[in-house]
Amino acid sequence: MTMREVAKRAGVSLATVSRVLSGSTRVRPETAATVQRVIDELNFVPNASAGTLKYGRSDTFGIIFPNVINPYFFKFFRAFEDLLPSKKQGILLANCESSERMANSIRRMITSQVDGVVLIPSDEELGPFYDRLALKNIPVVTIDRGFVRPMVSDISFRFEKGMQEAVDHLYDFGHREIALIGGTATFPTSRMRAESFFSAMSRRSLPLRKEFLETGDYGWESGEACMRRLMELPLPPTAVIAVNDMMALGALRAAHTFGLSVPEDVSIIGSDDIMLTEVVSPTLTTIHLPCRRVAQACLEALQFMKEHPDQQGSQKMIDTWLTVRKSTGPAKTAI
Repeated sequence: MTMREVAKRAGVSLATVSRVLSGSTRVRPETAATVQRVIDELNFVPNASAGTLKYGRSDTFGIIFPNVINPYFFKFFRAFEDLLPSKKQGILLANCESSERMANSIRRMITSQVDGVVLIPSDEELGPFYDRLALKNIPVVTIDRGFVRPMVSDISFRFEKGMQEAVDHLYDFGHREIALIGGTATFPTSRMRAESFFSAMSRRSLPLRKEFLETGDYGWESGEACMRRLMELPLPPTAVIAVNDMMALGALRAAHTFGLSVPEDVSIIGSDDIMLTEVVSPTLTTIHLPCRRVAQACLEALQFMKEHPDQQGSQKMIDTWLTVRKSTGPAKTAI
């Protein structure tokens, strides 16, 4: 089935069919309705690659995740998809669990001539990848990189606000021995979240104990392992903050394994506010990262760079805040 056959059946020119498919307003409504009816009857699907070659755009955006495990990434994907200006626009997903996969993902984006790429946090050195995309006039939006230049914008979380609220919340419950389950120090997002914790603790004049600083890999298994080490200390913490919900859920599992009650024996706070935080028992207190606001900011940044390719990319900060549920409560003097 081709556009020519659609044009013949509808009794119009090939150019008219093309205009209807592209959403052009240069076609009379009654003619457009006739063409659309024929398209539906024939189940015609246009050749996307041909349109890309002709118009220099694909009506497709790329999103590159660091992995496919964290539910927050799919929450972001659904928000981004829901906010697309046109239902005809699509999303090409890829992941960057390694340098090789990252290179392959960038290659796919370039080959597909996507209209822009959103790059979710990764521990990779991104400079060479920015260059490859910029050379093809493909705008990039990063998350939590704090770096902008022409054709590169960044959306970062104002994480210190949510972390301060988390520490204050625990402080008000009488907690003074608070531990952190953080991420790898070389990861920009991990450094930022750890620094926010240090700052929040300092503002409350709370001690930073080296043995209370654990490092995980953002998966629930590492959160469980970190929590086990914390609970095995001679004097374990009365509260634990994890820098993402998956590790916090692992910490919750470890607490149950130790026969501890949450929050009666130990309080736990996560970060992201994924759907699972509302269905586990107890429900998880967490630092909320507003997914829809981030998705909207990404789309706005991509549009800005499309219109101003020679200007410096934009930088936007998104507030975070604490969502209190049932996993936090008054401090227990001893465990």
